[in-house]
Amino acid sequence: MPDKRPDIADVIYGIHRCAHGHGDDLPDGFELMPYQEPITVTRVSAGKIRLSAATVLGLLAVAVFAPENTGQPIPDSYWLRLHQQKFPICDWWGRQDDFREILVTARAQSPPLGTVDFAHFWDGWKPL
Repeated sequence: MPDKRPDIADVIYGIHRCAHGHGDDLPDGFELMPYQEPITVTRVSAGKIRLSAATVLGLLAVAVFAPENTGQPIPDSYWLRLHQQKFPICDWWGRQDDFREILVTARAQSPPLGTVDFAHFWDGWKPL
């Protein structure tokens, strides 16, 4: 963020991607909850959250639908799912705009969005 505080993307990358990528255990308070619908995010304690395991699928979806990845090779048997609709990855590489149109309809059928807000924890925070 402009004042150097981490945002949720920093948390996901710094904690989950780096820890898993190096085979390290996650720090206490940053566990992934088992996947379930509806997808939820639960704050456990000051400055710590537990994310749904679906977060990993969301990161994968960002890569699949990104226009920069159009035409990437992958076996036909891999797919992503949103509610009951399957998206074969080999057919959906780079189709960000098409997927966004589907999300508009899906959003209307989903629980309301919430905001992860740690504003009241930042008074004493300093960058590393």
